[in-house]
Amino acid sequence: MRLTGISQNYISFLERSFYSPSLSYMALLARVVGKPLHELLEP
Repeated sequence: MRLTGISQNYISFLERSFYSPSLSYMALLARVVGKPLHELLEP
């Protein structure tokens, strides 16, 4: 993803729960998708 500087492979692994992202990555992703961080952390 150009906006985050995070590789597509890493994003894919996050989506499939192979990795747990750091809080700083979560904050970055929340900002890029325009959502509050707490919404990404909800089950």
